[in-house]
Amino acid sequence: MAMAPITGLIVDIDGVVYRGSTPLPGAIDAINALSERLKVLFLTNNSTRSRAQYRERLSSMGIDMERCSVLNSSRATALHLSRSGIHSTLVIGESGLVDELVLEGIQIVDRNAEAVVVGLDRSFSYEKMAAGLREVLGGATFVATNPDPTIPDEEGLLPGNGAQVAALQRASGVEPLVVGKPEHIIMDIALDELGTSPEHILTIGDRLDTDILAGIRAGTKTCLVLTGATGRDDLKETDIRPDHVLESIADLPALLDSLERQ
Repeated sequence: MAMAPITGLIVDIDGVVYRGSTPLPGAIDAINALSERLKVLFLTNNSTRSRAQYRERLSSMGIDMERCSVLNSSRATALHLSRSGIHSTLVIGESGLVDELVLEGIQIVDRNAEAVVVGLDRSFSYEKMAAGLREVLGGATFVATNPDPTIPDEEGLLPGNGAQVAALQRASGVEPLVVGKPEHIIMDIALDELGTSPEHILTIGDRLDTDILAGIRAGTKTCLVLTGATGRDDLKETDIRPDHVLESIADLPALLDSLERQ
């Protein structure tokens, strides 16, 4: 049976489009070419920037953002809290997360919070963990924007939000609600924004345990690129199987061309 045609792409950012502040070779041209024929949604677990900041950053690198959209775990978290009737939260995270929560009408508080939201915070401290612990033990809903244990930069890997979440989880004994990939919350929002059924979507990412697993769970086709957290040897040690493996997103236009000819 022929594969359903691909009409939309869900594209991770860190480790796929760039590493740190450096665009990956061929990525910008490939994305611009693809956005002329397909819907492109950038989907990232990184909560440190707002959607507006991501649009500006990607545009400054040469991507035509008039044809692309952005969803990150900050926006997905804000939407989920709002739809769940949560109106106040203590935040462990950076300005991008705070901005998206405020835009959705969520009040940022220090005490008596309805939720504690943990996103990547490069000034994470004992004091912030203690404040979060107090609120979680007091009954606040514990929410993680994403579970990523590491994030890629130009020199390798850095600690990710999952490391901070694990610290608060261990201290509190409470398992967090995870919004970002590979969980369904962020993928449901992404599919709604694309307005396309999963079988017509290709999810592209550099992590098996978040990007690829998220795509598999959501029912999309998946493509792993080897420019970020996952190496080819890692494929030998996992049961998570992407539909396609590419050296770089720069190779994606050729792959899609070959699939269309099948």
